[in-house]
Amino acid sequence: MRISLFPSPVVYRECPEHPKLLDWVKEYRKTADHDSASSSCGWHSPYDLHRNEDFTMFFLWFYSELATSIAELTPSQFEVVSMWASVNSPGEYNIGHQHLGVDLSAVMWLQSPTNCGNFIFENDSALTRYKLLECTTPEDKEKLNFYDSTWFYPKPWSLLVFPADLRHRVDRNASDEDRISIGANIKLL
Repeated sequence: MRISLFPSPVVYRECPEHPKLLDWVKEYRKTADHDSASSSCGWHSPYDLHRNEDFTMFFLWFYSELATSIAELTPSQFEVVSMWASVNSPGEYNIGHQHLGVDLSAVMWLQSPTNCGNFIFENDSALTRYKLLECTTPEDKEKLNFYDSTWFYPKPWSLLVFPADLRHRVDRNASDEDRISIGANIKLL
């Protein structure tokens, strides 16, 4: 009997579009005089967006969507400890990274044109299990989701919630438009 050990639960949901959030982020970027250090070669807001008074109605909407997603993982209460907006213009990307010190991370794409770059989870064990990965049949790889990486296409208004220590990156934006997203780090209570 084959048993799959230590799975990484990920929740993917398509959310209703918020009529004003995308425009708010675009305007905020124009007026913000701050770029935070991040894994992105694009623009990144400060990590306290959830505390910005002008963002309150958007945060409450996002929190509600987040709560629905987290309920699929755990009945625990949670707290958003950091939140930010990201804009990757054509040619920009996010390097591989993890979000340490928190339990979950989330990303919601607000604008994601065709060819704007996939969101990729990297399998940290792929380096040490290279030969096993290479020798596994395609059928078993599919059945067990046993790959060196897996990806999600960033569809507008889709939300991805995942364990914060999962290494991830976003491919280069090969479109002619900006890829715009909201990210968050979450602690379970």
